Amino acid sequence: MYPTARPAAASQLQSLQVLRGVAALSVVYFHIGKGATFGSFGVDLFFVLSGFVIAMASEKNVGAIQFAINRITRVVPLYWLMTTLLLMVLILRPDLFNSTTASIPNYFKSIFFIPYFNDNGQLQPLLGVGWTLNYEMIFYAMAAVSLSISPTRFYCVTCALVVSLFGMGYLLPDGTPYADFLRSNLLFEFMLGMAAFKLKDSTYLRKIPLWIIAIIILLLYAIMSLIEITGFVNRFIEFGIPSFLIVLLAIQLEPLLSRLNSVFFRMLIHVGDASYAIYISHTIAVELIKRFLPRITNGLTIESPIGIAIALSFSIVLGGFIYIFLDKPSVSLAKKAFSGLSKTMVKSRKEIG
Repeated sequence: MYPTARPAAASQLQSLQVLRGVAALSVVYFHIGKGATFGSFGVDLFFVLSGFVIAMASEKNVGAIQFAINRITRVVPLYWLMTTLLLMVLILRPDLFNSTTASIPNYFKSIFFIPYFNDNGQLQPLLGVGWTLNYEMIFYAMAAVSLSISPTRFYCVTCALVVSLFGMGYLLPDGTPYADFLRSNLLFEFMLGMAAFKLKDSTYLRKIPLWIIAIIILLLYAIMSLIEITGFVNRFIEFGIPSFLIVLLAIQLEPLLSRLNSVFFRMLIHVGDASYAIYISHTIAVELIKRFLPRITNGLTIESPIGIAIALSFSIVLGGFIYIFLDKPSVSLAKKAFSGLSKTMVKSRKEIG
């Protein structure tokens, strides 16, 4: 038996950071598109992790407004910057893109997280990977509403709201972006993350030896990879539930991970820190490698083992650069802006009173 770590902040959980890094690299590998590819389940892992973090935040006596500010300042600034940059490139060099076109209406739909069908008929915003953020934001909204309604019944209210949204999707006309968006069972993966947070201190889990937990996590990852290679049918069951188990079990490794200090482990933590920036920017990195690697290496393609290693490495480097020079500064500025706005509102209320 061993103690389950109970740190105050998600950023202090080494297990979550490692999983974020693994999830980000899995999605990068998927978009490299090598033969029998896998890794899209990194998105499901992200959703479960997000639900876990939201549940953790709900128990810190954070009000609905502050919760919303924390989430918005973490997600929105970099996404807006990257989407705006993409729009500028589309306007200046449309020849670089096969199907994506510059569209101001679609740009505003993208930055305000409004689902729509793109030129290919896919439910994706201007920056393709941003489709996952549409789900993130709708869940953040439901969590904020829950906190404002009843913080003591946060889990029940949030789950009820999510289920209601899912049901609402079937009341909308078939073939509309809102119907397709709301009918996705991906919404329930956030609930799995919340469940993982509630179950993390189970005495039964504490009795499982750490080495067995580590093996089970590796097996679950391998199973998801095999399922994706052969073709998955129900994403929630085949990716969502294994991701839930991985998060739940990885938390049990926290006492061990908190003591590790190897170069490889520190690298994984850094990748986890920059995982959002890597995720947002990795399609750019992969596309650059696809276009220029054959030219500068006399025919070496991204699908080759060396090409894959270069693409993964470049995605990490580019994402890390964006994290340091764009993501962190933009988040800091956004927090200061909201802080100033909050102080102004409080001051105005006192003057009125």
